[in-house]
Amino acid sequence: MENRPGGPYQQRESDTPSKSQLLPFLSEGKAVVNKAHFIPFVVLFLLSFWVPNPFLWVVALLLAMGTFYVIYRLCGKSIQPWVPLVPAALTAALLLPGVWGIFEGLFGIFIGGQDQLPAPQFWAQIPFPTLFYKIFFFVGLKEEFVKALPVLFLALAAPKIGAKFARALEIHEPLDGILIATGSALGFTLYETMLEYVPRAIQQGGFSSGIDLLLQRVGGDLAGHIAYSGYLGYFIGLAMMRPKGRWKTIAIGWVFASVMHTFWDALDGTPELLVGVVSYGLLAAAILKARQISPSRSQNFATQLYRGGEQLPGQPAVPPQNASWSQVTTAPPPVVQEAPKQKPAHAARAAGLTFTIEGKHFPLAAGRRFSEADIPVLVAAGADKVVAEVTSHPSDPSILGLRNLSIGSWIAMTPNGESREIPAGKTIRLSPGTSVQFGKIRGEVTG
Repeated sequence: MENRPGGPYQQRESDTPSKSQLLPFLSEGKAVVNKAHFIPFVVLFLLSFWVPNPFLWVVALLLAMGTFYVIYRLCGKSIQPWVPLVPAALTAALLLPGVWGIFEGLFGIFIGGQDQLPAPQFWAQIPFPTLFYKIFFFVGLKEEFVKALPVLFLALAAPKIGAKFARALEIHEPLDGILIATGSALGFTLYETMLEYVPRAIQQGGFSSGIDLLLQRVGGDLAGHIAYSGYLGYFIGLAMMRPKGRWKTIAIGWVFASVMHTFWDALDGTPELLVGVVSYGLLAAAILKARQISPSRSQNFATQLYRGGEQLPGQPAVPPQNASWSQVTTAPPPVVQEAPKQKPAHAARAAGLTFTIEGKHFPLAAGRRFSEADIPVLVAAGADKVVAEVTSHPSDPSILGLRNLSIGSWIAMTPNGESREIPAGKTIRLSPGTSVQFGKIRGEVTG
């Protein structure tokens, strides 16, 4: 038989709609919850019945979600959608009258009592140096301290909780700190705006005054609470990543954030707008630096606003100085020294350690190698596809370490809760309770 022109005959798809096409809810019901943003819709819909001024609440939450999404895209690190709700709720709890009064009394000591700072409408009558001093201690330091408390709590407590949900709240690097701090700032803004300022504005000037204030405070928060808190969150994440001088690092971020916050409150008109631009610029710079030093930068999905710096077709891929690996994925892997010869494993096996990765258990012994298939988020530095190797201490074979043979850094958490960066080529000592974060995947040592 001669070949049919156009290839073998294929049955045409039926013109009659199928059952699943006629009744889409039967086949797509489960997907609706996961893929159709069903839960956010339900939350916003129920709010329209349960809260006063429901329209303003819906607008406020949509603005908050949009603002967080901007920071999320800039950071380029994947997180669980519910993560920002935790610091937001913790911060809102700190603003309850009984708790907030403690902070007012504490920071009021620096200005001679909380009543020593008059209402904002009288600030123009106070000499600027005096006004700056009072706002710095009673507003800047106080509010940035309160917003940072949930971030610090999660940074220190989440790794010790041990539950699976707590892993998503751990802070191992500056990007984590920025995202968690952004959630805290949004909780502060929504509580302060929707429960204090907007109701007062509606009472004094009507609904239009309330919506104007809402748009100004929540919609412009990229230059306000988020900018200050995000910048401080960078320092908290940096302190967890580089623990030496941890509290000094955090204190530097606290002072910087408080100073910018104070300038914003103390100035008016054009100077205030300039402070907003500078505040956002500081946050943007912190995000860019956080992406650059991130151990998970090879999985970073942040994109450029424009492609002016994109490599032209046919040009060799030359990594720019200090560039992240996500920007030079076409570059050939760097040459690494040949892995040391395998040491006898009998002494190492005596330690009885096991490395658990994504539910898989690997007995640890000197010479044990992990490939890209074992830890799929890592990229090997060499052509052998080996991303990690277990080594033994030269003077004590019973002490095991894990050498980083990938192109990026890891974040290790020691049994005492200390966070350490493990750059390419370096080794982390393995002992029961040690965990290593490889981007989205974690390995845990048990004995």
